[in-house]
Parts: sequence; structure tokens; C-alpha cells
Amino acid sequence: MAAVSVFFLTSAARAAGTIDYSGSISIGIGILQAGASHAFEKKTGIKFTSIDTAGSGKGIKALLQGKASLAGLTRPIAPAEKARNLVAITIGYDTLGIFVHQNNPVKNLSTAQLKGIFTGRITNWREVGGENAPIAATIEDPNGGRAAVEMLRKIVMGGAPYAKGLKQIESPLDQLKHTARTENGICVVNLGIFPSLDPAFGKRLKVVMMNDYAPTPDNIASGRYPITIPLQLVRESPPRNEERQFISFMLSKEGQAIVNKHFVPLQKGH
Repeated sequence: MAAVSVFFLTSAARAAGTIDYSGSISIGIGILQAGASHAFEKKTGIKFTSIDTAGSGKGIKALLQGKASLAGLTRPIAPAEKARNLVAITIGYDTLGIFVHQNNPVKNLSTAQLKGIFTGRITNWREVGGENAPIAATIEDPNGGRAAVEMLRKIVMGGAPYAKGLKQIESPLDQLKHTARTENGICVVNLGIFPSLDPAFGKRLKVVMMNDYAPTPDNIASGRYPITIPLQLVRESPPRNEERQFISFMLSKEGQAIVNKHFVPLQKGH
């Protein structure tokens, strides 16, 4: 009962005219910090007092605990979350990009090959057309609630467990930096955060095709590139006015133009 009381006190104490965000790094960095929070504040006077990119799972927990008023989610909302009076609104689409070092000759991986790498069945690049070198794959904590590892496991790996011993790096930006330093490295992270990476690292990376398709907006929208990820804003029901206004802003022409900087907006094939 005490925990419930804390929740209501925290919610009631939140200042009018403010929003506290927690959740997906793609939405936090690639949308909010890429212009949406500033444009929305300029338009309405409503200010984002915090943008916490702790990941989708932790964002939902923060919302339920009253520590955030808006969460970012890059996986389908779970039935148990809907049952807690949470509502998810899709504002665009992202995908998972397969990143390797620029010197890696591999240009394309099939779903089966990618599954083999992350389940541990494939351990050398020569097994997928590359050099004779051990594959150095990195992932985020498989149990940390990050949407990328959950979606990779569901869509590519068919629910199979990750191989034991894979190097775990919590931040997807740090995964990209590690892969840029590691000629036999590979990581699979949200493509939309790549523009936020320091160009000194970005120029040492390349994106690999999957099943002969590159993750272009047209291939993502059509489903030819198989890993499509919804970008969702999650709020409580009924919503506060501040969150309702921000979601309406993100669905507007101005908001969708911001989504279009790094992601696929709703009007492109969805």
C-alpha cells in the first residue's frame, strides 16, 4: 500500500507544463534531442525536464512507478502493460542495422546466418564468406529490458537464447564504437541512432544487407528488410494534457518531419 501512495504523490507533485521522458534511446536521442523537444517547447511552452534513455523496459517501469510521465517503447506493448492502463501510440518506424567494421568483406547475411552468429553456432567469419577470423559479436544485456535484444531474439533468432560468452555492452552507441575499433566485430543496434555517433567512429563502420536487402526506407516500409520496429510513445490513460499535446504534435506534419530525419515516418507506407 505504501508503494501505491508513493506513486500518487510522485504523480501529483509533477509540475504542470512539464514532461519527464524515460525509455528508448532511439526516441530519446533520435527524436526528442534531435529537435522534437525544443520545437514542442517553443510551440506550447511545455518543457521536457528530463530525457532518460534507460531503455524500453526501464522506461515502462519508470512510467508505472510515477518516475516518468511519458515512456518510449521500440517493441510491441505487452498485454500486461495494456492491463495497467498504458496506451502506446506509434509515431514512426525504425529498424535494426547490422554493423561490421569497414574492412570486413562480408556485405550480406541471411536470417539463418545472423541467428547462427548470435546463438553461437557460427563462430568464424569464413563460415559466412569472410576472412578466417573469430566473430566478435556484442549485445546489450539480454535480460536488461532493451528492445533491440528482445526484437533480435524474436524476429531473427526465433526465440532461441543468445550464446553464452557474448560481450555485453550496455549502450548501443558504445557497441558501435567497439565495433569500429574491432575488425572482426559485429553488433545489431537501432539504425536510427547511427547519425548520433561521432563521425570518427562512423566512417569505420558499414551496414550489412540482410537477405539481400539494405535497410532503406522503402525496404523497411515494404517489409523486404525484415526487422521493422515501431517507435511508440506510451502514456497513462487517461492522459495528462501535456502528454496528450506532445503526442498530437508528433503525429502532426511538423512532428513527422522530425521523425523523418533519422527514421521512417507514418506516411511512408504505413
